[in-house]
Amino acid sequence: PLVPWISAFVSILWLVTIVNAFNFIDNMDGLCAGISGIAAISFFFCVAARDEYFVAVTLLVFAGSALGFLYHNLPPARVFMGDAGAMFCGYVLGVLAIVGTFYTETSGTRVAIAAPLLALAVPLFDMASVVWLRIRRRENIMKGDKRHFSHRLVTLGMQPRSAVLTIYLATLATGLSATLLPRADVTAACLIVAECCCVVLIIAILEHKRINGNRS
Repeated sequence: PLVPWISAFVSILWLVTIVNAFNFIDNMDGLCAGISGIAAISFFFCVAARDEYFVAVTLLVFAGSALGFLYHNLPPARVFMGDAGAMFCGYVLGVLAIVGTFYTETSGTRVAIAAPLLALAVPLFDMASVVWLRIRRRENIMKGDKRHFSHRLVTLGMQPRSAVLTIYLATLATGLSATLLPRADVTAACLIVAECCCVVLIIAILEHKRINGNRS
């Protein structure tokens, strides 16, 4: 049947995207671990009301591990996550987003399946913006640089710690919105998704205008 093949393809694409997004976002001390913990807690509140005990407990264990590691990884870091750790965080959250149930026929709306996208909006924004900047400059998209979201905030005048905390706040904002989707009706869910998209667009516009202003 065609549908299982489509489902398998989308699942693989999702996992590859999230794994790479977390590998991209691991570019400052404490950044990946903090985002992983916030996203895991957001996922937990999305699935906690659906009696999915295995997924819920796994999310709590993962959130505790990420935040426990964060204690030693805050700038200036004493231990470092590295690519293997960052990609593992992305893999765990990607798998749990697939395994968890965000929509059922008896409650909520199909828009609720967008909850993982909202909870992980910041890593996805970082990856998409960096890839776009590299493509626009005709550079290798796999080659590392200092154009990530956190680096751009530092370019605008923030200290690295302040940039990390700002990204935590942005992740928390989209994560809180994600927790509402499984409980919202169609209209409310669409408004929540639109609100998160507007937040991301505002960040992108302000970044673009400020950076171009500094260059001029």
